[in-house]
Amino acid sequence: MTEEIARISDGPAAGPRELDEPAARYRTELLAHCYRLLGSAEDAEDAVQETLLRAFRFRDRWEGRSSMRTWLYKIATNVSLDARGAAARRPLPSDLSAPVDTGRLGDEAPGTLWIEPLPGRALDDDRADPASQAAARSGMRLAFVAALQHLSAVQRAVLVLRDVLMFPAADVAGMLDLTVPSVNNHLQRARRRLSEAAPAAERIREPEEQRELERLEAYARAFVSSDVDGLVSLLHEDVTLEMPPNPSWFRGRADVGAFLGARIGERRWRAVATAANTQPAVVLYAQGETGEWRPESLHVLDAAGAALSGIVVFRERRILAGFDLPDPLPPEPHAQEVAM
Repeated sequence: MTEEIARISDGPAAGPRELDEPAARYRTELLAHCYRLLGSAEDAEDAVQETLLRAFRFRDRWEGRSSMRTWLYKIATNVSLDARGAAARRPLPSDLSAPVDTGRLGDEAPGTLWIEPLPGRALDDDRADPASQAAARSGMRLAFVAALQHLSAVQRAVLVLRDVLMFPAADVAGMLDLTVPSVNNHLQRARRRLSEAAPAAERIREPEEQRELERLEAYARAFVSSDVDGLVSLLHEDVTLEMPPNPSWFRGRADVGAFLGARIGERRWRAVATAANTQPAVVLYAQGETGEWRPESLHVLDAAGAALSGIVVFRERRILAGFDLPDPLPPEPHAQEVAM
């Protein structure tokens, strides 16, 4: 896809490269936008590539009639809505069933498309100005993106464009080929539905970075040092633990603590700090029979006050590979490794 964009822009009829610099400047926030709508880093990347391809192909239709940013968002939004047309929403396990209290996970649910994390490095772009960086990082917490899945595709687009990105209603109407009253109606319905379906407000607020990093380190050290009591002490009374693609999930300090406590003793662990969806996260490496340290799972953490309120664990190799961490982990300490 990137090569095709280059061919279009380099062709004899390409003319001035008026799209090159804006495309680079807005790419990261467009990726974040597509991710909010699609719930998948891979699908969002595909949508951004298609957006830039269409922008180059149909650049004569822009001609300065709107801002370049608004025009690119119009394309990205419609590409994402088209992509969702053939796919079901991407839930978390807590969206589909009640928590279990058996201490064991059930069988996986084949065919379900689950929400996926976005690596934090995908939101780092030195080419973007501060306003663009803020747009890329707003409304990105995993619990918020999961809550958006309760909305229809159009409601999701309207709410993100209006409440997260602060586009005027008239601009949103132009992007979606709607009237302004229709945009306002979709927005009211989306806000009402989100208030019914969304988790507690503290789980979708913007992070307090220093406190969350401290909790991340304490959580990682508990695994590395096999400190079950220390781990349980970090958990909120109503903490949740989810592990897509497994549909089973746990709620409450006792059940979550028992499940994680049992896992701590199963293996020897090392922990490398990372980020997902603007949240602190940790990749746990387990030592295998041959002595090599392989990535076993990614833990994305949410907090309420001083305690952890939500933990979402991803174990698929494809998702772990997206975080661009070493596999295997070398014997010497990694720069981001959390030590005992």
